[in-house]
Amino acid sequence: MNIPRQPIRTLVSPAGLIAVGLFIFISSAFIQKYLGLPGLAAYTAASVGAIWLSIWIFPRIANFVDRHFPIFLSLFAAGLAIIFAVVYPMENGKKLGKSSDRDDGLNIATERLFAGESPYYPPNNPRAGPLSLLPGAILLAAPFKLFGNCAYQNVFWICALIWALSKHWKNRAQALACVALAFALCPALQYEFISGGDMLANGIYITLFLVWSAKTWSTPEAHLGIRWLAVIMLGIGLASRPNFLLVLPLLGGYLWQTAGWGRAITATSISLAVAAVVTLPFYFHDPAAFSPWIAGNKLALLNARYPQADQWLKIVLLLTTLVMALHLMFTKKRPESTMLFCYVTVAIALPMMLVVILFSLSKGYVDFSFMHPRYGLMYLFVGFFAWKNFAAYPQGSPIAAKL
Repeated sequence: MNIPRQPIRTLVSPAGLIAVGLFIFISSAFIQKYLGLPGLAAYTAASVGAIWLSIWIFPRIANFVDRHFPIFLSLFAAGLAIIFAVVYPMENGKKLGKSSDRDDGLNIATERLFAGESPYYPPNNPRAGPLSLLPGAILLAAPFKLFGNCAYQNVFWICALIWALSKHWKNRAQALACVALAFALCPALQYEFISGGDMLANGIYITLFLVWSAKTWSTPEAHLGIRWLAVIMLGIGLASRPNFLLVLPLLGGYLWQTAGWGRAITATSISLAVAAVVTLPFYFHDPAAFSPWIAGNKLALLNARYPQADQWLKIVLLLTTLVMALHLMFTKKRPESTMLFCYVTVAIALPMMLVVILFSLSKGYVDFSFMHPRYGLMYLFVGFFAWKNFAAYPQGSPIAAKL
């Protein structure tokens, strides 16, 4: 059988190279820590090979997967649930590694919220370090605490991601394959899941709220109530981590071109107002104890080597985001939603890449250690929507006809 050229073209295209590079970047610190740079090179080669092979193989089994999709989805969800049920208690008890205190911090925050207290506990808490999350993440995790643990949100949002991808691509088999492949190849994603960290759920729900808002506000026939609900949820999601506010000007630029300036201003204003309403009461309640402003400023780590580096990086990031927003706003051709998601991916990933470059320059060798807390999961899932042609389908196949 001759290997089709389409998978090769998919990977070596600019979009393909960027997507694969950003995917590998997510787990770079994990691989370097345990296997060094030679191991990272081997991981890169193995990942590229696995992605290429999946692009080549999947079209040949897509119809079979689609026919038996409920079975494959059930097996995948059951596998995740079993792995979480078995491995999470071991990891949380620090039997496998150093564990993560993100789940503990979020559980403490929701417990305090239910008790009518400020969720921002004292920094000397023995269970977890200072909470870097903004209130939106606490509110979105709170319903899962009612079932016993905020970490359960990860399973829910993974299923929601598969559903949303299947609608976006009009291909449920492709959506499941994409998520399963990411789990198979991304150690950072695997560890965040088994440790119950919130970065996984956080990256998914901000993506889904963005997709929902972009879709409903650029569709004239969308119901007014649905549009408002979408941007309200987006506002709550934006109030989870400060860097997600960069999503707003990009969404505004996209809607300006696709739906008109009125809807663009209305949608972004509602989201920004909701984010402020969610965040500011907790801040003004006790500004000194509002730990996200301190614990969340990861860019400040550079200041010891490069004075005011965090401020310069923020300026570069804001200017880059503004340029991308203006391009979305004034491009002559109506932008596709994939362009919006590409720009959001860049806006979230760019500061991480710059920090790694500056750390490496200061140390005199390539150092990916900044990425060890799995920050890349904040852009991974919006990247799924950015690279729409994840798999190559033969012309004339039932799957290709759906795209």
